[in-house]
Amino acid sequence: MGLSGGFGTLNVGAVNFNTLGTHLTGQPFGTAIGSGFGATAARLVRADNSAMYVTPSFSGLTASLYTSQKQTKATSASYSSTFGAYDFTGTDEIGVNYANGPIVASYSNLKQKAVSGVNTTFDTLGGNYTMGAIKLFALMQNVKVSDNSDKRSNFTVSASYTTGALTVMGQVGELKDKAGAGNGTKSKLTALGADYALSKRTAVYARYESIDDKAGVAANPATVPAAAGENTRTRTAIGLRPLKRWLG
Repeated sequence: MGLSGGFGTLNVGAVNFNTLGTHLTGQPFGTAIGSGFGATAARLVRADNSAMYVTPSFSGLTASLYTSQKQTKATSASYSSTFGAYDFTGTDEIGVNYANGPIVASYSNLKQKAVSGVNTTFDTLGGNYTMGAIKLFALMQNVKVSDNSDKRSNFTVSASYTTGALTVMGQVGELKDKAGAGNGTKSKLTALGADYALSKRTAVYARYESIDDKAGVAANPATVPAAAGENTRTRTAIGLRPLKRWLG
């Protein structure tokens, strides 16, 4: 639910973080295979019971403020058998976005306030530049936990090229673990993709992603165990998807 006018825009409910928009600005793969979302880049989407204010645009420049409160009804960190009894981190976020001409850029500073009192800060910067059929992207994210149990940095560069109905994409990047047992280890991302528009509404796509995961960030070892010495995870996908939502 929201209100908008000359004062800007106010949304309340389960509102998307500005950090999600920053991630989408800094690379062409969205949150799907090839993007590194949830692996080399943090999985940050939205919070319940949140509010977000976005200023009016000043020559393409906007700023945003976001907040959600901690919820501490549950006895565990995530789930209780009592319906609706969950613990959630609180969130404070500041965002700045710019879109004017060929340049699009976004910066987000998001802090998650855990029930335990330990806070995690995510600084994310993304941008892209359009030159005719070519679009160049860059994305950077730094993550730091207040008790120094985790500290990491991630950087990717990517590009897309569109000719007629075909768009091809490529991305390379690296995450460096700077704390804990993985201090100094790195995970490297390589991604390729292609979209072919069948119509204004539908496209076929192909995606390939490889993560050399020496920092141990790409998969949950409880569900995707790796043999000793194996660090590389690859994923491929071919499918059909809508280009935009429509009614009819």
